[in-house]
Amino acid sequence: MNRTLLCLAVILMANGARAQVPHKRACDFLTEADVSAGLGRTVGGPRDPWNDGRTCTYAAQSPGPFNVSIAYSDAPDAEAVAKFLKVVDAKSFRTATPLPGLGGAAFFVHLGSATQGSLTVFVGGTMTLTFGTGTVEQLRALAQKALVGSGGTTFAYNSGSTVPVSAKPATPNASSTSPMDQLKLDLAKKAEADASAALALADLYRMATVETMA
Repeated sequence: MNRTLLCLAVILMANGARAQVPHKRACDFLTEADVSAGLGRTVGGPRDPWNDGRTCTYAAQSPGPFNVSIAYSDAPDAEAVAKFLKVVDAKSFRTATPLPGLGGAAFFVHLGSATQGSLTVFVGGTMTLTFGTGTVEQLRALAQKALVGSGGTTFAYNSGSTVPVSAKPATPNASSTSPMDQLKLDLAKKAEADASAALALADLYRMATVETMA
């Protein structure tokens, strides 16, 4: 085998080895010490609650645990950002603010507070990382730690012109007397200050949409 063929063989073997390397699990990105230092408070060790590699929880007292979640796609998805933003807009009472300098795109999603939220980073069209909760500064630092830098690539996300647009759920009518609408109204009052209430309310609207289409 001449030198050229040997070099090609080495390159192909290296590419094959990289392809066989499993994706990093959510708990592989940050250590307990990383999260504690980044948040300025003590958290527990990383735990995978469903043992599927997609979520990692670091237990802590008030304001609660810190979570890291990871999602991969086999093929690059140029519309991943557009899909994410339309879900945030149509299925929740949250707002997403662009955060330049991380990955191909990154967004801080406010959780009923001007300062507390989650950070979602899109990398290379195939990986989406979400960190939360914390402030913009805390989550940016933790994301840079997890990505060993900015995580930027040459992959470009598009505007997602083919992604269907859904209407944002309306605030429940206070004059309604049905138990379901009263529950929606109660949750709506809490949604701006309580992320759990916002999620619960969004779930109720999704259920109502499915029932309407059935």
